[in-house]
Amino acid sequence: MKEFVEACIKGTGIDINVEYLSRRAGDHAKVYGALAKIQRELNWTSQNTDPEEP
Repeated sequence: MKEFVEACIKGTGIDINVEYLSRRAGDHAKVYGALAKIQRELNWTSQNTDPEEP
């Protein structure tokens, strides 16, 4: 998560205020995204897959 936030800050040039907290009961250890589902259901495709690129 930290690497993603840092990449977004670098790519956008916007300072993002982040507060890291302890995990809560019931929080997932890992989260994954399904690109095929968003393409299929919303007919949407990202043009930029590198968060460090503006």
